[in-house]
Order: sequence, then C-alpha cells, then structure tokens
Amino acid sequence: MLNSIRSLISGDRPRTVDRFQARGAILSKTGLLGLTTVLTLLTGLGYAADKIALTCSGTMVSAGVKKPAPNQSLVVDLDRGIVTIESIGELSIVTRTESSVSFKGRSEDGQTAWQGDIDRFSGVAVVSVWRNNEMLLHYQLSCRRPEPLF
Repeated sequence: MLNSIRSLISGDRPRTVDRFQARGAILSKTGLLGLTTVLTLLTGLGYAADKIALTCSGTMVSAGVKKPAPNQSLVVDLDRGIVTIESIGELSIVTRTESSVSFKGRSEDGQTAWQGDIDRFSGVAVVSVWRNNEMLLHYQLSCRRPEPLF
C-alpha cells in the first residue's frame, strides 16, 4: 500500500501489462524474425548476383567472311573468376573493372586459345579464337539478360 501511495505522489503509474503491450511484444519479436529472414535472403541474392547469365547473338568472322553467329549462352561467375561460354567452356577472368570483364583460356594441348571482353554496361562481347598463333574466329556479340517467360 505504501508503494501505491508513493507512486501516486510521484506521478508514476503502476506497471501493468495490458493486452496491447503484450501484442506489441509479440509483433516486435515477429518483426525481428521477419527482418532476420529478409536479411538472410538478401545476402543469398547478393551471392546470386555475382553469377550473371546472358544470352548473346551477333556476328562472327572466319577467313575474312562475316556471317551470323549462332546464339550463345554466356555466364559470368565473379565469385569463381570464370566466364562460361556454351560452345567453348570455362575461361578464366583475368581483369575485372567497373566497366568490363576480360577473360582468356587455352586448350589442353595448348594450341587453341580464347580471349575476350564484355562491356558491363552495353553488353557488347568480343571473343577471339586463336590456333597456333593465328586468329581462326572473331565473334562480336550483343549480350543481355534472358527475359522471363511470364
């Protein structure tokens, strides 16, 4: 009773938990759990963003003859440091800047080499194929992210 009188004199209200305070505590815990889940998903999406799938089309030049190049899928995996081209395989990223990614690779026998660049803003990719130090093919491609089906 003495405590109740002191609280009345001091202007303090007795501490009671009403249903709104209890509901608020539950909602704040639910909100914290939701925020944690969203941050976890965003971290996962950040990882996925380092692997970029592209579809490319354009032209190729071989023996001085220019013709349409077959459509290519190209995947840039910044985490692993590789570019995968559907018709060639995995090539190593040698330089990465804000505006471009350069890559190259060599066949197991060492006679065929590939090198290329992708402009990160325009999507223009240039890939050259060399055999015995002679250029066999030169691709000039326009790459973009594939569009969703629906």
